[in-house]
Amino acid sequence: MLRKIGPVACLALLFGNAGALAQNVPLTDCDTYAASDIDTQRKTEGLRFDKVDPAKAMPACKEALSRYPNTPRFQYQLGRAYEKNNENGNALAWYLKAAKQGYGVAQVNLGLMYKNGVGGSVKVAQAVAWFRKAAEQGFATGQTNLGDMYANGLGVSRDDAQAVAWYRKAAEQGLALAQFKLGNMYATGLGVAKDDAQAFTWYRKAADQGYALAQFGLGVMYENGSGVPKDHAQANAWWRKAADQGNESAKEKLKKK
Repeated sequence: MLRKIGPVACLALLFGNAGALAQNVPLTDCDTYAASDIDTQRKTEGLRFDKVDPAKAMPACKEALSRYPNTPRFQYQLGRAYEKNNENGNALAWYLKAAKQGYGVAQVNLGLMYKNGVGGSVKVAQAVAWFRKAAEQGFATGQTNLGDMYANGLGVSRDDAQAVAWYRKAAEQGLALAQFKLGNMYATGLGVAKDDAQAFTWYRKAADQGYALAQFGLGVMYENGSGVPKDHAQANAWWRKAADQGNESAKEKLKKK
């Protein structure tokens, strides 16, 4: 027997599925020129922010939105193109449209703009709210940024244990930045019992992904025998990796050898 659905329930179903349906639209030039390499919902490989060409991305994303209105992927990507073109007010507006539809990476970018006062005044409480929305979806960058807010007491009371909890969620997803930050918490004993072996483990995970700060930190641990036996050859090897990426602290260490 078919059950009748009232008009309010019908609208809820339609809008509840809008984000999912929007993600089924095909690959376009907007994706080619403006997709982010950290967007878990991207349709192509994606680009680092410094590689975005707004002269190509903005018209491509506007054209995509003319064909597929209200698609959060394209709204986010147009916002990204505007941000690269230093049109921060427009960037914020488009990120907000995508963020309100639950688009995780847009929620993070919006949070960062509020945190840093880009495109308007600093609004740390709103930054926390948007980071939390992304974090609760399981978006690792959102979890890391929320951890930062707790670690620094921005928009929330400082809570190192909460910072550790959110860093851990992101670190367990393989995000190198979060792995490094979690390693720092273990190394300093903030929000968790000091544990050099755990610090070494998390630094190593990030270092193996090429994260220069973790490579430098790993070198220091080998130098001092923290969480691992002293090994000057290993220390130099990791400092060399970091120095090759431009890490000045690693370069200074190598000069002294």
